[in-house]
Amino acid sequence: MGLDSQYLSSRTRIHMHNTLHISPGSSQRAVRATALVAAALVITNAYAVENGDFSIPSVQGMKQAPQAEVKGWRTTDAAKVIEIWQDGYNKFKAPPGFKQFVEVNATSHSILSQEVNGIAAGSTYGFSFFHRGRHSPTEADSIEVTVKDGNSAPWKKVFTTTSADWQNYVVPVGTKNGSGPVTIEFRSVSTASGDPSIGNFLTGVKLDSTVKPPACIASVPGEY
Repeated sequence: MGLDSQYLSSRTRIHMHNTLHISPGSSQRAVRATALVAAALVITNAYAVENGDFSIPSVQGMKQAPQAEVKGWRTTDAAKVIEIWQDGYNKFKAPPGFKQFVEVNATSHSILSQEVNGIAAGSTYGFSFFHRGRHSPTEADSIEVTVKDGNSAPWKKVFTTTSADWQNYVVPVGTKNGSGPVTIEFRSVSTASGDPSIGNFLTGVKLDSTVKPPACIASVPGEY
């Protein structure tokens, strides 16, 4: 979940330009390589939700993984597990481009959360994610998203989606307050099944300053 290639290229070019004048001759090439690696590492780690596609750990079928195995994420699940499904398990496909997703309602109603660092103070940012119900194509599962940014009032909204298909929600939040971390939370509110251990599929989570709502297009679902 890093920044787009255009931003990466421009930042890398700037870093290289500033570095190329440090050492003449053959040492320039070593400095240039170091600059490229350093710039790429900084940019890749900044603004990024870690493991937003829930690809770590890789699973076969389904696994209720201990929280410690799921890189980047924390859960309030009663059993302290995060339930990860492989694409196609139990006849549920992941969204295009993804291989795994989670069921937020693993053994109970719970909250999945992550603290994200690196969003620059004063920058405009937002989040996006894929959501799908599990039980019914006509009755929806509900999930509440909360974004906590420093001393700002938490941003909250409930999203409801049936099992008919994945919905991609793309949401602007506002302006970053200070340089501290931002926390994003996904709280299971209700399930169409009525069972607190069945519902609310989630994947493709992104929270950064590159999230921009696309122009509204007829027949394209989502939050714009």
